[in-house]
Amino acid sequence: MLGLCAAAVIWAARLVIALRNRTPSWSFAVAPIGALIVLVLVVMTVPLQMRWGLSKPAFDAVVEDAALATSEQVDIRKASWIGLYHISRVTRVPGGFVFYEANGSLFDHAGFAYLPDGPTPRLENGSFESPTFRHLGGPWYTFTASW
Repeated sequence: MLGLCAAAVIWAARLVIALRNRTPSWSFAVAPIGALIVLVLVVMTVPLQMRWGLSKPAFDAVVEDAALATSEQVDIRKASWIGLYHISRVTRVPGGFVFYEANGSLFDHAGFAYLPDGPTPRLENGSFESPTFRHLGGPWYTFTASW
């Protein structure tokens, strides 16, 4: 983010200098148009959907293996990368599994949840407070939760 802010400041400074010298060029329009395109794609969650689409088969495979396990904590030491996501742990929850993304969401937990029956209030516990779910399709959700 800091790099993007620095690039915006440099772009604005160069634009001001070009306007003072009365030599503006159409090339100055490329940066704001590119930024607008990126903003629209992010708002429409296109990067998430594409990355998730490529990673979903790997998540499905982990769920199939984990469904056979008997412990609450699912062993993913061999597969800390599931698809294109760095997952720190997978936990069995009532009705499914929660995949914690290693990078999280700044100060909150974040990741994916496999919940065939959808999210329920039973999921909230001492270490998984106020989860917010967003449906990805089928039994899959993204989540953020306070700790």
